[in-house]
Amino acid sequence: MQNNTMTLALDGNVPFREFAIAIENFFGLVDALATDLQVKDGVEWFIDDLVKSSAIDTIRGESQSGDNIAAVVRGFAEVAAALQNGHHIPFSPRVGNHARRIRGVVNGNVTAVRFETADSDIVVSERPEILVLPPAFSAVEGRIQTLTNRYSLRFTLFDFLHDRAVNCYLH
Repeated sequence: MQNNTMTLALDGNVPFREFAIAIENFFGLVDALATDLQVKDGVEWFIDDLVKSSAIDTIRGESQSGDNIAAVVRGFAEVAAALQNGHHIPFSPRVGNHARRIRGVVNGNVTAVRFETADSDIVVSERPEILVLPPAFSAVEGRIQTLTNRYSLRFTLFDFLHDRAVNCYLH
């Protein structure tokens, strides 16, 4: 699977204001990471998937050099892991500011923010016991709500037990 997508998902009862803040800072975070990693030229980011009922936004990078996009995607996961663990964000203050603003929307209505890539799914919430989950093979019973086949086959399944969105990717 290509490592050229990043997803920001807000869990909970998401007010429009918090969604707008998160999306604005998602853009700022990606832009700041591209600047820090010196891969801004020749990279264009497109909305790959936008799921309104679950406040999930996936963007896809396109460039002549896939390495540029992969570097930004890896940086996105590093920032998310630092936020989750309360560690220093290993990039410029601009990257850190956008990341902390995204983290700031977790406020009771928004119960968690998920940072997803092809290789990671990192949840930042008020509960520090949430761990980084490595990619795994398992079974979930639920109902498929969305299915997309743009550049990759992806679907969102809502599990029957907790009614939470599970993003699934197929090769």
